[in-house]
Amino acid sequence: MKLSKRLTSAITESAKPKAAPYRIWDTAVPQLHLRVQPSGVKS
Repeated sequence: MKLSKRLTSAITESAKPKAAPYRIWDTAVPQLHLRVQPSGVKS
């Protein structure tokens, strides 16, 4: 399942690490996404 939200600073800051890496896709800009690693690193 593709997780899609409007990427804002609040969404970016509130994204919590999970057991597996995951992505949050931006609903406004095609191909833009936030990757969250299990270590807590966000890119």
